[in-house]
Amino acid sequence: MNVARSAPALDGYCNTPSGPRQQVNKITSYIDGSNVYGSSAAELIRLRNPSLSCKHFFLS
Repeated sequence: MNVARSAPALDGYCNTPSGPRQQVNKITSYIDGSNVYGSSAAELIRLRNPSLSCKHFFLS
């Protein structure tokens, strides 16, 4: 199983910290379903699998 890790947040000097990772939140701060449907129309199209008829989504 391939498990992807998120990129670490940089410290105050723009260096990768050597201690524990602090995560960067790249989804919107609103409860709008962007983590399911994407934050833009282009991301929504990328997430949808056009070969399935029942609106299934890719898991990435």
